[in-house]
Amino acid sequence: MLNPSSLYEFLASPEPVRPGVLLVGVEGFMDAGHTVRLLSDHLLDTSTPEHLVSFDVDQVYDYRGRRPSIVFDTNKFEDFQRPRLDLYRLTDRDGRVYYLLRGAEPDFQWERVSAAVFELIRTLGVTETISWHGVPMAVPHTRPIGHSLNATDETLIDGAVSPFGRVQIPSSFAQMLQLRLGEAGHKAVGVVVHVPHYLSDNDFPDAALTALNAIQDAGDLNLPNDALVSAVSDSRLAIAEAIRENPQVTEIVQAIEGQYDEFVRNRQAQGIAGPEPIVPTAEELGAEFEEYLKTIDGTDQQE
Repeated sequence: MLNPSSLYEFLASPEPVRPGVLLVGVEGFMDAGHTVRLLSDHLLDTSTPEHLVSFDVDQVYDYRGRRPSIVFDTNKFEDFQRPRLDLYRLTDRDGRVYYLLRGAEPDFQWERVSAAVFELIRTLGVTETISWHGVPMAVPHTRPIGHSLNATDETLIDGAVSPFGRVQIPSSFAQMLQLRLGEAGHKAVGVVVHVPHYLSDNDFPDAALTALNAIQDAGDLNLPNDALVSAVSDSRLAIAEAIRENPQVTEIVQAIEGQYDEFVRNRQAQGIAGPEPIVPTAEELGAEFEEYLKTIDGTDQQE
């Protein structure tokens, strides 16, 4: 393995060491509702972040696989959106220090990047690492947005059991990082937010707020949430208006609500607490519903 230390540079001194939780907001191949980006942006926008570390993304990013955007204006190019991976130091509303690793998921050298992150964890005195992302689920947006937890040690999540059982899935960098940190004896928690799959390609602030609340509980943090709560309110109004204008969409949402409520009732009858069900795949949602709701803000969103 190449030297992990040469992947990053400190832009500000880490001294004195100020222990805190590290939040891993790395945008991977799957992030329904843009949950990682929305919450990362929110934390930076509502705090006074100190840009502590910058990674040399050129070494680990596939520019041809994920082409960054650039602006062409009349007769010249400008505003190249260079991919970034940065680490910030922030404080919560009670003055407690925490860290945020934010940016593009590396395409190459995952083991080396994870080793670099672990070096930073030891240098900064990070006490626990928490990552989060959204997954598309056949659940309605009109019910509480659920989430599930995973961790390197089940005592970190009070023995919570994921509803997903044992499955083999394509990995993300954040998931591999959590595994490696656990192998090294470091505490790490993952938050998986259940996003209505017909909204998975849209900004869905509800998912980001759900992640924020789960991170607060897992990391004993008091994070700012006012701006995100306002965004959730605006988003719900926009979705409700869009649905009201389409009777077919209304029927589909009502069908998913019935499916969800029935599943919750069955769980409660079995003595299983928590409104976070896994329901059958709702193929009946159809491409029309998904495409329609992509245009809630008036523009087609491209991945």
